[in-house]
Amino acid sequence: MTPVLKGWRPLYYSLAGFFLLAGLTSGERPFFVLFLAQVFLALAALLVNFYAAWTFSFLQQSSANLVLHGEHVHLQIQIHNEKILPYPLLRIRINQAEDPEPARLEFNLAPHSQRDFDLLLHCPYRGRYSVGMTVIDFIDCFNLVRLPFDLRHLPYYRMPELVVLPSFETGIAVPGQAQVRQASAHLARPGADNSEPYATVRPYQPGDSKREIHWKISVRQQTLLTRQYGQAIEPQVLLVLDFSQPAWPGRLGWQAADALCSAACTLLHAYLSQQIPVRLISNQGPHLVETRTAQSLQEFEPLRTWLGGLFFAAPVPLADLLRKSQALLDSARMIFVLTTACEKTSIDPIAPLLIRQNRPGRPCQIILALPESAGKEMKPNCASTVGRSLFRQNGLHTLVHRYGQSLTEQEE
Repeated sequence: MTPVLKGWRPLYYSLAGFFLLAGLTSGERPFFVLFLAQVFLALAALLVNFYAAWTFSFLQQSSANLVLHGEHVHLQIQIHNEKILPYPLLRIRINQAEDPEPARLEFNLAPHSQRDFDLLLHCPYRGRYSVGMTVIDFIDCFNLVRLPFDLRHLPYYRMPELVVLPSFETGIAVPGQAQVRQASAHLARPGADNSEPYATVRPYQPGDSKREIHWKISVRQQTLLTRQYGQAIEPQVLLVLDFSQPAWPGRLGWQAADALCSAACTLLHAYLSQQIPVRLISNQGPHLVETRTAQSLQEFEPLRTWLGGLFFAAPVPLADLLRKSQALLDSARMIFVLTTACEKTSIDPIAPLLIRQNRPGRPCQIILALPESAGKEMKPNCASTVGRSLFRQNGLHTLVHRYGQSLTEQEE
C-alpha cells in the first residue's frame, strides 16, 4: 500500500472530527451533512469487511505431518469467493516452522473466483509446530477500516501440526561403547567362581559343564540343576535429558534444543544397533522423572518422534531430576547427561550430584548442547568455555556439541 493511502485514514477521521466540531460550534447544516456522510461511508466499509469475514471460505493442508530435519514441506492454501460481491483487500499472516516472523499474503478476490497458494516451508530445527493461516486483515477499497480476524478463535479451525524429527548419525564410535559392550557380555556368561548373576536354572543335560551346576539348589531339590544364563536385561546406558528452557532467545534457543535431541538420537541409535539397552530419563512429563527404555532398534523411531515433538519447558530443574533418579544412576554402566545449561547458576547445583556418579569403570559424561556459534545475541556468561570450565573444575568430562556439527567433531 502506498504511503499516500497509509496516511489517508488518519486524515479522513481527522476531517470527520473537524466537521463535527465545526457544526457544533457554528450550527451550520453543511458541516453536519459532511460529517454524517463520512460516518456512513465508514460504516459501509465496515459492513463490507464483516461480510467478507462472515463468508470467508478456504482449504488448507500440509503435504506431511512428519518431516526430517532440514527438509521442506508444502503448505497448500486455497481461498475461494463463491458470492456475487468481491472481497476487499486480504492481508493474511501465516505461521512458518522455521521463522518466528510470519509469512504474508496480500491480494484481492473477485466474485466467483479462487486463489491457490503453494508455500514451501523450510524445517531446519526439530520441534512441533502449528503452521498455517493465523490472522486475516480485511481492508476496504477506501482504506478506511481495517478489520483483523483471528482464525484461531473459530471453534472448528485447526492449524496443521508439523513434527520435525531430529537428525542423527550412523556408523560412528560413540564414547564408552566398547566398555559397555564388554560389561554386557560379561554379565551374559558365568565367572570362574560361578558368582555372576543368572536368569534361571534348568535340569542338568549331558554335556553341561560341572562348573555351571548350582549345587545348593540341586541338593535341596535332590536333582541336578544347571544355571541358565541370559543376556542382561537391565539398561546398561543411561541418558539423562535436560529439557529446561535454553538460555538463548529465538533461533539460538532452537539450535541448542536441536543439538541436544540430535546428540540423544545419535547415542540411542549407536547403542541400540549394538544391542545394548538404553534408558532415558528426563524432567519433561506428567511426573518429576519421565522414564523410557529401549531394548532394540525397533524402538528407535518412536523415541525419535517423541524427542521431535517435545517442548523445552521442563517444570522441574535438572538437579531435582538427578536427586529423584539416584537408584537409576547407581545401576547404570554408562551415564550421559545432555543439557543446554552453561550458566554458573544452573551448573553449581548439579555438579556435586554428578561428581558422586563419576566412578572408575563407570564414567559420567556431560554433553553440552549449544547453538551454532556464539554471535552477538549470546549472553556473555553463556559462552561454551564458561560452561565447559565449570564442569571441568568439578572433575567432570565435558563435550561441547554445537548445532549443525557431527558428534565426532565435538569440542573436548
